Amino acid sequence: QTLDLIAAGKLDTTPLITHTYPLKDIDAAYQLFESRREGVIKVAIQPCRLPSHPTTDRSLGSGRNLMDTMTLTLNHASVPAVLYGSPSPQVWLCLHGKGGRKEEAESFAQVVCPKGWQVLAIDLPGHGARSGGPELFTPWHAVPELRDLLSLSGQKWNRLALRAVSLGAWFSLLAFAGERLEQALFVSPVGDM
Repeated sequence: QTLDLIAAGKLDTTPLITHTYPLKDIDAAYQLFESRREGVIKVAIQPCRLPSHPTTDRSLGSGRNLMDTMTLTLNHASVPAVLYGSPSPQVWLCLHGKGGRKEEAESFAQVVCPKGWQVLAIDLPGHGARSGGPELFTPWHAVPELRDLLSLSGQKWNRLALRAVSLGAWFSLLAFAGERLEQALFVSPVGDM
């Protein structure tokens, strides 16, 4: 029931965040959470700052063209997406949580693209470039899109991995149940995964 309330936007979990750390201090954040010091309930990790208006064909410091924006058709909806990395047979699918956007995958791309992976991220319903759109941030809208995303990705890449945050993790568990993925990373999930 709790996850349904969160997904419907009827329960705000933001007040549970007691500490915020930049991505570069993630080790200290995990140590704080693990030790349960300083009244910690939930720790938020903020990714590297993103530009206000991302542009296409940017370099992520390697001198190579590592970012392309595109629109995918998923479950009959036009879904803004961003693809990081040089052409590769392997991809990480990155899904944000409530209040997120596709560009949050950039800091993760900075880590995995030099290791030969691409990163594909989308704006989930009601987020990023889809804010104010007709689709809601609910499993009934997101899960069919994610199933289409996995199918489309399987046609282009040989190896698929998943990095999903909070409600994006929950939606992906619903959408990808029984599917074969190379790896899956769930970041700060709301519920007991």
